[in-house]
Order: sequence, then C-alpha cells, then structure tokens
Amino acid sequence: MNKLLSACIIPVFALGFSAPSWASDTFDAMLGNTVHVISADGAASEWMFHEDGTLDVSDGRSGNWKINGDRVCSTLVGVEEDLCADVPKGKIVGDTWEQVGADGTNITVTIKADQ
Repeated sequence: MNKLLSACIIPVFALGFSAPSWASDTFDAMLGNTVHVISADGAASEWMFHEDGTLDVSDGRSGNWKINGDRVCSTLVGVEEDLCADVPKGKIVGDTWEQVGADGTNITVTIKADQ
C-alpha cells in the first residue's frame, strides 16, 4: 500500500449521520476546507472533504468518507480497504497538530481555509 496513502488522516463523513459530539467541531472545520497532511517521511498531501460525503486528494485520487464509531474512515477509488483514523476534538481552521495516522505512524495535520 502507498505509504502516503496509509499514513494520511482519513476524515470521513456520510450524509444522514451525525458526527459524534467529541469531533463535531473538528468535522465542521474540515468540511469545505483543505486538510494538509505531512506523513512521517515528509510526504505531503491535501485532502478536501465535501458535505455530500465525497473527498478529493491533491494527487488526483477521490472517494467517500463516513463516520465509523469514534473514527472517521475513507474509501478511496481503487483501494480495497477503508483507511480509518481518530480525529481530535476542538480543532478549527488554522490549527496544526500531530496524531497517529491510519498506518500507525505520526502525521502532522493542518486545516487550511479554502481559497
């Protein structure tokens, strides 16, 4: 599996489901903005999460996102397994933090206002 793909935070949201209260503020900040991810090896990608439950990645990939319990999961076109990661609460546009990505390595995440 692509290292960048497996290391990325995978915020995922489906219409008809409410975000868990612990993450709703972070989900709100991510929707319609750019989520910039830097993997442990320094590779960068940008993720756009749309309110209709779809997502686009800066390398041309696309897919869907949804909530799965206390995690968010992404299903990318051409990738067999869902990629899931926790999302911390209380994050807003402009925040940067470190967390564990879908592959268990540390990643750095920034929510950028969409231009």
